[in-house]
Amino acid sequence: MNGKCDVEYYLNSLNDVGIEYRIVEPKLPGSWDKWWPYPLDAWPLCNLTFYSGIYQPGKIVVIQPRNVNELKEVVSRARNHTVCLLPRGGGSGVLGALAPRDCCVYVDLSRFDWIEPHVEEGYVYVGAGALLSRVEEVLGGKGYTTGLEPQSIRVASVGGLVNTLGAGALQPGIGNIEDILIYVDMVDGGSRRLRLGDPRRPRAYGLAGGPFLIAGSEGSLGIVYGVGLRIRRIPRYTSSGTFEFNSIEDALLVARRLLQWNQPALLRVLDEYEASTLYGGSGTLLLVAYYDNEDPRVPQALLGKASKIAGAQGGRSTQDIYEKWRETRYDYHKLVEQVAGIGLWFDTIDVQATWPRLPRIHKAVTEKLQATKGVVGVFSHISHFNTMGGSLYTTIIVERDPQVLANAWRVMLDTVLEIGGSVTHHHGVGLQKLYWILRERPWEIEAYCRVKRAFDPEGILQAHGLASACRRS
Repeated sequence: MNGKCDVEYYLNSLNDVGIEYRIVEPKLPGSWDKWWPYPLDAWPLCNLTFYSGIYQPGKIVVIQPRNVNELKEVVSRARNHTVCLLPRGGGSGVLGALAPRDCCVYVDLSRFDWIEPHVEEGYVYVGAGALLSRVEEVLGGKGYTTGLEPQSIRVASVGGLVNTLGAGALQPGIGNIEDILIYVDMVDGGSRRLRLGDPRRPRAYGLAGGPFLIAGSEGSLGIVYGVGLRIRRIPRYTSSGTFEFNSIEDALLVARRLLQWNQPALLRVLDEYEASTLYGGSGTLLLVAYYDNEDPRVPQALLGKASKIAGAQGGRSTQDIYEKWRETRYDYHKLVEQVAGIGLWFDTIDVQATWPRLPRIHKAVTEKLQATKGVVGVFSHISHFNTMGGSLYTTIIVERDPQVLANAWRVMLDTVLEIGGSVTHHHGVGLQKLYWILRERPWEIEAYCRVKRAFDPEGILQAHGLASACRRS
């Protein structure tokens, strides 16, 4: 940002046009159902310092526009007063994109919560502040779904999922935000109202990248207020199975074979630590599920094929944990409560790599984290597969010490880069991963900054996150 910021004058200018805002002092919540204090997000490292009494955020300004015209005014007046804007949806981000910063105010999009199904056209138009759980509830009443099933479904907003390049449990082609994204409506940093993409184009084609230019930009190119998403029928028939392997390498070989054609709707490899900790299993487990709408014999036959492929690689059919997984996967707040109840803390780290590197990264980060002082537990699963590879998702349980947690992050992400993986998959970048993403992809910074300057010439949107690299390039 250029020029001197003046939040007080900015708020006075909002008063002049009747735009509502609140001044909030974050307080610790009384329940673990939503364990982070409003309006902060769910960033475990920041919240650990809060819960530990090390850090106390001051008062935070939260602007609450009621419509697009007000949103344009919010942006326009922020430019005039050099005030940074942090768009906020459900606040479920875990990497610090909403960490309080000087001269920044929050733009709460919770009033942009409409849900407009267009079943015959095959899409739904959703306000960016609508929670995905509510979208699925409305669509489910009509027999439809987006297919997007992130663990954070109860607290994640649709706009947040677009901005972090969110992903659900189902396979690419079904369960990633880019698989179902058709268009976005937004107000850019020049206070211009833009639509990227078009609901009349099923392929989601757009000039200069269309909506995919915005996906993953974390609100730094524009404030997304509306999103068009593809929908499909809720599957009527499911066949699932769980196979135990002696090694994660064997399980990944089978997963790769299953992905070539007629791929499963769900494919998930659990290492021995996650299998035993969360599901009472033993060994490395491969969870497979097939869906169909028309004929129950189709998923049954495909599961039979998967069973033969698994068996040829030494896989043994074991007690199917699919139903238990579905019943418990959204209850992560219970894990938070259990861990916090014994005086510990936890975090999750998402990375990705190609097939040959996945087992190497898993082995290296598991061994290094287990040897890291203050780390009490480490367990992982590998999912979100495509024909090139997949995402390693590691949960770490640590002593309640921010230095321990920060060091665990350093150990894991340094290791991922050393072996040739990527440090992020579906959680975004925020502040937590900024250092490593700049190390990983320096060649992308100039291109990103050119786009940033076109959409946000004054640099008022998410000025201290990924966009901060533009001041150095």
